[in-house]
Amino acid sequence: MQDLGTLGGPDAYALLVNEHGQVTGWSYTDSTPNPTTGLPTFHPYLWENGKGMRDLGTLGGTVAQAVNGLNESGEVVGSTTLAGDMTFHPFLWDGKHLIDLGTFGGDNGEAIWLNNAEEVVGGAQYTTSCPENGLGGIHAFLWKEGY
Repeated sequence: MQDLGTLGGPDAYALLVNEHGQVTGWSYTDSTPNPTTGLPTFHPYLWENGKGMRDLGTLGGTVAQAVNGLNESGEVVGSTTLAGDMTFHPFLWDGKHLIDLGTFGGDNGEAIWLNNAEEVVGGAQYTTSCPENGLGGIHAFLWKEGY
C-alpha cells in the first residue's frame, strides 16, 4: 500500500487508475467548511509516480471531483461547481487545462466517461426548469474536440 498524500487537506480518495499507474480522485485542499456547501474545498487530482499529486483545479467553485473517467493519456473527466457553488458543469482535463464542456442551456451537467480518443460522454441540462415538475431536462451528450 502506497500513501499518495493530499492536496493540503485532511483527506483524499483515489478512485480510478489507468494502465500507466496514473491515479485520479479528489482531495480536500483545506479543512475549513465552505458556508455554501458545508464542506471544505475539494479538487480533483492526477497522481503520477515520481511527480506526486497534481491539483487539477475547478471552474471557479469550491467542489470538483474526478470520479468518472481517466484514459491512458492521463486525461480526466468529472464535474465541478462554478463560482458561487450553485451550479456544476462537466469538465475535461486535457493534460494542460481544465476545459468547461458546458451544457445545452441549463445550469448543470456531468461528464461520465472518456475514451482514448478524447471523446467524452455524459449528461447536461437543456433547460433550467421544467414547468411540470420544476426539474431541468437532461440530455445525453457526446463531446469531441472542435465538435
